[in-house]
Amino acid sequence: MHKIPSVAHEFLNRFKSSIQYKEHELEIPVPMLRLTCAMIKLSLDAWAEGDGTDPDSFNITECEKQYDAVLKLIEDTRKRSEQTCHCILHNVYLAVTGAVPTVPAAADEPAHPEAVS
Repeated sequence: MHKIPSVAHEFLNRFKSSIQYKEHELEIPVPMLRLTCAMIKLSLDAWAEGDGTDPDSFNITECEKQYDAVLKLIEDTRKRSEQTCHCILHNVYLAVTGAVPTVPAAADEPAHPEAVS
């Protein structure tokens, strides 16, 4: 069976880490996550209202509201904890790409900045 490469494999240079000392832990790009989350929310709402099969039922204003709401959630999470936001974005990347978490060799990974005195 021939497996078609994912978008992540086609555009690997677009996936980066927001944590400098964890550059090997790639993240899903925030715009991609925003669009996906907004469309899932709108689709679920449409199905709940009984018009989930009508593509014309999507309202662009509501799409923008959901897209912006996801950004606010990500920004709020990042303000509370850069590490938590990174973990979420990295775990989504792993889940959607099927990638296996990689751990660099201990000598290659710099010490955590907060651990250095």
